[in-house]
Amino acid sequence: MADVAVNVLLIAYYFPPMGLGGVWRALELYKYLERYGVKPFVLTVKNIVYPEYDHSLLDGVDTSRIYRAGSADPSRLLYLAGVRNMARKSDVGTFSSGILRRPDYKRGWNHFAYKKACSIIKKYDIKCIITTSPPPSSHMIGLKLKNRYNLPWIADFQDFWYSLPIEKVYRHQSQIKSAQKLKIAIVENADEMVAVNKSILSYLGHGQLIYNAADDGVLDYWKNRANDDRTKFKIGVLGTISRLTPIEPLFEILTEANKIRPELKDRICITHAGKCNPDEVLMLARKYNMDDKIKLLGYLPHQSAIESLADSDLLYIAVQDQGDFYILPGRIFDMLVSGKPILAVTHSDSDLAEILKTRENNIVADYINFEWAAGRMFEIIDGPAGLSDEEPDRQYTATVMAQKYASIIRNISVR
Repeated sequence: MADVAVNVLLIAYYFPPMGLGGVWRALELYKYLERYGVKPFVLTVKNIVYPEYDHSLLDGVDTSRIYRAGSADPSRLLYLAGVRNMARKSDVGTFSSGILRRPDYKRGWNHFAYKKACSIIKKYDIKCIITTSPPPSSHMIGLKLKNRYNLPWIADFQDFWYSLPIEKVYRHQSQIKSAQKLKIAIVENADEMVAVNKSILSYLGHGQLIYNAADDGVLDYWKNRANDDRTKFKIGVLGTISRLTPIEPLFEILTEANKIRPELKDRICITHAGKCNPDEVLMLARKYNMDDKIKLLGYLPHQSAIESLADSDLLYIAVQDQGDFYILPGRIFDMLVSGKPILAVTHSDSDLAEILKTRENNIVADYINFEWAAGRMFEIIDGPAGLSDEEPDRQYTATVMAQKYASIIRNISVR
């Protein structure tokens, strides 16, 4: 570690105690960067209406360098009006379709965040700025701070724009042109761009790849929870079920497996821990005659969610095929450090497929070879003593991610 820490301002709208997957990258950078000579200060939003909160994420965390700015965005205004909960939209794109949303609903945070950022920069001798998206409007704050202070600026992309590229997010041509103009400004003015997968880097044109990661503590959550009931084959599903991360492919694969070995149906148990529309999921399960095989635990604190799946024989994840654009859900890294086999349905050229194919016990299927995937499942079901866990894949832990990020920060801070 360097003798003198580099003070960094990390601007992240989504940050705990908000829950769900979008908060993890910023939280892990805040927790682990200081080990590698970088002292992070976080700027996030004050309380908003949000689908799920997980206050346990800040347990044991030094919160003295976390600052919160007000906002005039709808989620903050609803909170100030007394609303405390609102269902999360699952249809990506519709929330950004209105003609006045340039580039997104969260732009109402920018004025407040910019003012707070200026005071933090002056008070703590900040040497580098990081803005992370979504929302993409956060990068507008980075642009403005770059112009004022000429500090090194890293634009971090966790999605293309949201989960889809600009051209697929908006309905109106004027919105598309406005967002494309902003994207060009970010690409041309940021000292470095970092993305969570190769597809996003390709979309941006250049930058550095740093995957998301599992918090180091997650390794302990998976431990010592093997399935002792060999009459059951347990499948765990972690994280949000949505149009982009569907569960129907799992039902289709299991249907193919049941055709080959009908007795398997009595052994299958599916447990889901995460956000979903339970009515939709159960309706799908009934379509495949599996509604008695699935247990929906709902959204749980992160540790509880993982521990509820720790006795699974197989973990499942799917990503909807979006053509040439591939997303990489952050939950996959929690799954990778489990050491358990993973069944993934995704495009064969995606980052997800590339990562999972490095281990032989994983099953990576696209949307046309469900019968093959069912056959591979039998190798796990019939394996010695059922499941044979491998060692956790530690290259996908948060300390490794933070070390890579710290190297970029120190390099651009001394240019």
